[in-house]
Amino acid sequence: CQNFMKTTIHLLLISTCALSLRVLGQEPKWAGRLDLGGNIPEAADLTQFGGPVNGERFKLDPGFQFDVAAGYRLLPWLEVGPELGLTFNYVDSIGPFAGNNTTLLQMPLMASVQLEYPQAGRIAPFVGAGAGGVASILAFGGNQFSSERSEQPTASGADFAFGFQAFGGVRYRLNRTWSLGVLCRFLDTDRQDWDVHSRHESSFHVG
Repeated sequence: CQNFMKTTIHLLLISTCALSLRVLGQEPKWAGRLDLGGNIPEAADLTQFGGPVNGERFKLDPGFQFDVAAGYRLLPWLEVGPELGLTFNYVDSIGPFAGNNTTLLQMPLMASVQLEYPQAGRIAPFVGAGAGGVASILAFGGNQFSSERSEQPTASGADFAFGFQAFGGVRYRLNRTWSLGVLCRFLDTDRQDWDVHSRHESSFHVG
């Protein structure tokens, strides 16, 4: 038989702190950035899980974050460019159910604007914001849907939602080309929905 459950979450907010490595291109107006660190997600409201629910939460464990970006400097203090990131978290719980071996992978794709205090010395603070889309994959592992053991996810689903980010930090210029800094980012997504299909021909909707 085929099962269908609808689950809805709103406003998943993830905070990240990362080391930021920046390199200037041969053309001074271009630069690249690599961020690597951890993330701390906030619990999201769960409004449907096999039907309407109230007061339930979608909770994630702290996880990992990776981000690459390119920037074009329009002015000494203004930079614009694309960013592509990745966040990975284990699911702690979906409503009253434990998220055994369940993971959430998110891939933000943003267009960002960055304001930076013009570098007179080696230290430069900066802030920025961006908007775009967030692709995500929710994968259920273990043996939630079957008595069979398997290293592969027993069910998974994908989604693409609107996302917004704000970030800030400070970098230290090592030389004319390389800078090293610390960056904190807040990523907020719109409602996310996953059509989850299992290897055993059952499906449900998580969103």
